[in-house]
Amino acid sequence: MKRMMEDFLERSGACEVSRMSYRRDLEKLFSYFENAPEKANAKSLEIYFTHLGERFSPTSLTRHVSVVRSFYKYLLEKGVIEEDPVRDLRAASFCQKKE
Repeated sequence: MKRMMEDFLERSGACEVSRMSYRRDLEKLFSYFENAPEKANAKSLEIYFTHLGERFSPTSLTRHVSVVRSFYKYLLEKGVIEEDPVRDLRAASFCQKKE
């Protein structure tokens, strides 16, 4: 699966600095799902993003959700997953107000 991540990052067309940020975001995803993000479902991703929303700024969380969404779209296109678990999730719903 890590090879899939590297291929996704190479194909992203993003500059090196952006790819480094995307890699960090995806490594968080991999870590949370014990190196098996392909086994995640919409509910587990909702819990994951809610947890991140408690710590990330809205801008960082939005980028993270966007990268994860693109990665799952890539996995779907490659036939690794059969349906996109991120399809209906929106970053704004996970942002928590910081006090």
